[in-house]
Amino acid sequence: MASIPNLSSFLPTLSHSNPNNQCTLPPTSLFGTRITLLRATSSSRSLPNTSCSATSATVSFSLPTPKPLSDTPDKTPKWSERAIKSYAMGELEARKLKYPNTGTEAILMGILVEGTSNAAKFLRANGITLLKAREETVELLGKSDLFFFSPEHPPLTEPAQKALDWAIEEKLKSDLGYSRF
Repeated sequence: MASIPNLSSFLPTLSHSNPNNQCTLPPTSLFGTRITLLRATSSSRSLPNTSCSATSATVSFSLPTPKPLSDTPDKTPKWSERAIKSYAMGELEARKLKYPNTGTEAILMGILVEGTSNAAKFLRANGITLLKAREETVELLGKSDLFFFSPEHPPLTEPAQKALDWAIEEKLKSDLGYSRF
């Protein structure tokens, strides 16, 4: 009986004594070409030491807002990375449940998935978890058809759009300039 070769028998190793810091693999059956691997040396690694800053994006490019209150670029609200991620995760939850729209329940689940905001921490502290929210959503709205395919970006329901519009209005009134929910 023939033994099954393991992966380590095919892969060469780079030794510390190799002066070129390179290794050539045998020709692959897929492309028939040789692949050369280079090991990075300490002198070739020169990453700049910069501090990370919070990323923000303009609402009009990331969230569906039909009519901003102000046309001036100074008053364009900024959304934090967490807010954008919460919205995107809400869309994803709506798609997972195969719903045709993104509702307020999906946005709530997106906040729970993101998990680092004060809102998510408050919800978890009061016993509201993603699984409980998902179960309650399915109980209230019902299961979607097994063969229904949700759109890539499910449109917002009217209450969800009102919630986002309210959040934008509040941010335009505040001096922060970006959402931190």
